[in-house]
Amino acid sequence: MSNKVTKMAKDIGEKEQVKTKNINYQIDVELGNGLGKFSTYMTVTGVPEDLPEAYMDTVKAAAERQFAQALNERTFLEFYNVGKTSKDEQPTFYNMRDIGWVTIKEIKEIK
Repeated sequence: MSNKVTKMAKDIGEKEQVKTKNINYQIDVELGNGLGKFSTYMTVTGVPEDLPEAYMDTVKAAAERQFAQALNERTFLEFYNVGKTSKDEQPTFYNMRDIGWVTIKEIKEIK
């Protein structure tokens, strides 16, 4: 998303700079092979600060695509117990090649 914002800024010109922000999402998943439910986190960067609320579903979908891309590209992903973060506990890294399936249960913005 940040590449698109950078290109938009260049198209607009140097006079107008697009102010952006990062939005963090908690993605609650269920991992196959009887592992259970966990949370992982994705950050969508380059979101325009003045983005209308009607477009926030697009940003949420970007977080889901980012997670799907991570599943496809990485061997290990970090997960936490549902609702926990690195401030609460150490992550558990799972080898995604050993996981039978992954179901996204919920995606929510962290404020």
